[in-house]
Amino acid sequence: MQENQGSLRAEEKTRAMADVEANVAFFQMVPWTRQVLATGIFEAIPTSYRTSRQAGEDTFFHETLNTSSTFPHWLWLARKQAATVELDRSHRYSTGCTSPSLSQLNSMFLVEVGEALWGFKHTMHGGAICALLDQALSLCAGRYQKASEHTNGTVYTATLSVNFRQPVIVPAVLMVECWLEQHTGRKWHIHARLVDGQHRTLCEAQGVWILSSSVL
Repeated sequence: MQENQGSLRAEEKTRAMADVEANVAFFQMVPWTRQVLATGIFEAIPTSYRTSRQAGEDTFFHETLNTSSTFPHWLWLARKQAATVELDRSHRYSTGCTSPSLSQLNSMFLVEVGEALWGFKHTMHGGAICALLDQALSLCAGRYQKASEHTNGTVYTATLSVNFRQPVIVPAVLMVECWLEQHTGRKWHIHARLVDGQHRTLCEAQGVWILSSSVL
């Protein structure tokens, strides 16, 4: 039984790495995302949620939003070194930044958005935008959690607020930028912004992710 589980994990890792390589190759062909990849600050992170999940788990992003007309390409880029987090006088961890530079970001997500996510014609549906931001921020929160003293348990979305600044015209290649605003106990306060190839802010999001010892 242990050998079968080990073989399964190896197969999942192989599929996840192949998915990363395919998506890196795609985003290398887009001039502005090629520049992002060339900074050397970030590394591509393989995840299994797009390639192989347990039955009934994360089917929304594994199946529903993993098609040629929804999110055909998706790449998670995380800092090679975690963003600096200071302990302030209130014993809360905080980066203290509200509009970070590239070097202060924890994660970025490059994503190609297809026309099946239209609300109005050529415009990305607001619900799809929220789903994209929640998924990106949740992965970011999980990475912060693993780097903290709270290594056990799972982080869940507690609150998510989205400000829609401009219509998100699709099909398009977009980027989600994520950074930590504050960490207090079992709570992570994380921000994100959705930008286009001209680095125009299309949407902004902020939310709280909370650590739970139970699994849903």
